[in-house]
Amino acid sequence: MLRTQDPRSAGILAKAALLALSATALATSLAPDEAAAFSAACIALNSRTDTIPHRSKINISGFEPGDVITVMAQYTGTSTPSPSIQARFNTGSGSTPFFDEDNFAFNESRTSGPQTNTSGASLLINTSRIKSGGTTTFLLSYQCGTPAEPTSLDDQQDSFTPLGMNQTAQGLSDGVSGNVNGRFNGGGVMTLSPTSFYVQSSGMQQWLSDRRRDIAREQRDLVMNADEARTVITPAADTDPVTVRGIGPLFNFWLRGEVNYFDGDGSSFDGLTADIMAGADYKITDSFLIGVLGGYNNADFDISLAGVSGDFNAEGFSVGPYIGVQISEHLVFDALFAYTRSDYDNRSGVTTGDFDADRYTFAANLTGKWEHGNYIFEPSVGFTYATEKQESYVDSAATAHSSTTIEAGRLTAGPRVGRTIHVDRGTLTPWFAGYFVYDFSNRGNAPGSGLPDLGDVASARVSTGIDAALQGFNLAIESNITGLGSGEYVSYGGSARIDVPF
Repeated sequence: MLRTQDPRSAGILAKAALLALSATALATSLAPDEAAAFSAACIALNSRTDTIPHRSKINISGFEPGDVITVMAQYTGTSTPSPSIQARFNTGSGSTPFFDEDNFAFNESRTSGPQTNTSGASLLINTSRIKSGGTTTFLLSYQCGTPAEPTSLDDQQDSFTPLGMNQTAQGLSDGVSGNVNGRFNGGGVMTLSPTSFYVQSSGMQQWLSDRRRDIAREQRDLVMNADEARTVITPAADTDPVTVRGIGPLFNFWLRGEVNYFDGDGSSFDGLTADIMAGADYKITDSFLIGVLGGYNNADFDISLAGVSGDFNAEGFSVGPYIGVQISEHLVFDALFAYTRSDYDNRSGVTTGDFDADRYTFAANLTGKWEHGNYIFEPSVGFTYATEKQESYVDSAATAHSSTTIEAGRLTAGPRVGRTIHVDRGTLTPWFAGYFVYDFSNRGNAPGSGLPDLGDVASARVSTGIDAALQGFNLAIESNITGLGSGEYVSYGGSARIDVPF
């Protein structure tokens, strides 16, 4: 006859398995030279768990002076009060416990912290006797060696600030560059050249309006005196609008939103960033424009390292000017300068801190465009750089953190290829792009720390999307994967931008 396992026993076995897995994970964090410094008996503790009832003892031998041991006990009994539990290095009759605990609550866990063996050859663990009935079991797990240092607020600040700075700078740069290229040669929203654009009805109407204004100005300028005033100037009837290039709409407004999910290397962190920005510009000539932008960014990262949880949150508001220049028929340059005021909230374990910061960002792009039939090829190179002064603060543990300056930047280069499809109200252009990305910063963490280090990192970014050039507005939708091959993180994002010329 089959026996049904007691649910309480099954739960205890599951907890024991979890404790064993936890101890094994901690053991793998030991450096090779540190592991070699401990005895075989000490190292074997990392994969060992024990169950011990009241009025019992466990004696583990084979230890050597210098071994560092941590004992973790979880009370799974229901008796109140609980029995006490003690752990000591057995050096004879006068040895003193380094772990002596009682009055556990149900399922409560406690740890001895790391203890160094000075002369004992064995580890002795025993529990006291209680008079009340019920179960009185302890689950024991162990760790050999010094536990990994938990991340500090400063570590998280040095890692996630550059990541956020580069992300925000890239978003501002993409927004400005896409808009500027769309204004000059259709590059930001991939379409045919301005000559082809004016064949569309909205472009034709703008050209006719510009042309009527130019004719009126020419007539006024040519009326030099009363005799000449009797001469009527009539424009040629066969003027071809396709070959005439006007300045186009003088004003333009654009809006862009972006969301990215970050997955840290080794599942040490994850998080979301969200950016929304808007801009307006004025076309001074057919090859030069100036504009102003504003934006809001938010970042929220969750961190789990060495058994310590944390989070890093930031939000900021940006404002600044930008310019666009059409250098030639095939080249467009854009640049921006922005000021950002940021507010940070940082937590590592139970320690929290918050501070404000002032950031200045510069970004520039050079974008080319060549057409072959309905196919469009757009190579580009971009650069962003940001410097941020973070204010001093005192955290919840009364530790003072001095003010600091963090710098971060990014270089990108790569092509974008698309194919234009004509529809009733304009064009649709699906496209694909691939970029080389190089991140740099004056801050970072040691390799293998689990925190992102952008001090000197190369990676790849792939993107795909569709652009729509329709009557009265342009729309661009994009998805991307960033951080490929970095060994620090991979992010998955999406964005949308709309441009409205007027």
